[in-house]
Amino acid sequence: MLSRKIFNLTISFIAVGIGIRATEISPGPIIHYRLDENSGSTLVADTAAGRHDARIIVAQPESQSEFVPGQHGNAVKFRADAPMRFVIPENSVLKALKPPFTIAFWANPSQGYKNLWVFGNNDGGISVRIFYQMFDFRWTDQHGVPHILQTPKFSAAMNAMQHYAVVNDGQRIMLYINGEIQKLSLHIRGAKIDSFHGQEYTGDAAELIPANTAGDYTIGGYYYNFAYPFEGIIDDLFVFNRALSSDELVTVAAESCNP
Repeated sequence: MLSRKIFNLTISFIAVGIGIRATEISPGPIIHYRLDENSGSTLVADTAAGRHDARIIVAQPESQSEFVPGQHGNAVKFRADAPMRFVIPENSVLKALKPPFTIAFWANPSQGYKNLWVFGNNDGGISVRIFYQMFDFRWTDQHGVPHILQTPKFSAAMNAMQHYAVVNDGQRIMLYINGEIQKLSLHIRGAKIDSFHGQEYTGDAAELIPANTAGDYTIGGYYYNFAYPFEGIIDDLFVFNRALSSDELVTVAAESCNP
């Protein structure tokens, strides 16, 4: 497994020595939240072409957003004592998100034994979470069957900034941490399928396509309530409408660290 130090050296070489940027990957992202705002901001800007800026919703009227130094510029900090989430507009391109797609981001969870919502839709679509120190991707397929893919225990380290990615190319789903493809466990309808321990989950087309959904996508917590709020830091969230290669994922991570 790539150590954090080796991964940092790799992305630093790409960002500084070669100068490739994720925004120069073609075609570019359909969603990109740099999360470089300042504390108190009520919106986070989408710097991709669609400009689907996300608005803050707080659990307590006196609460406000908090931004701290991140991988590149600032990052958004989520706290248990002041839950909040950012809601992406209803007309965003995410409503029509189908394979192939890639979701990539940095995260540093401050709690290890909780279900921490990073990004997604809790109305039958997809969600990305840090679940009890495992990287967790969930979706309901075209047959209405819920699926969960999880990386090994402790792979999503607490109090450590790591780069995470979900890649669905329409034939396979893969999860990456710090640029390295992960071993996966599979749960269907809540039951763990012990016979599956591969690095690529394959299925028929209808199984790998998320169901249509009416709900909104959110960052840092559920849309309908404040269950499973993220605790810790999230930075530089990308969504591409194609499957990125492992080299491209490292390039995307490198831009986040480019000074």
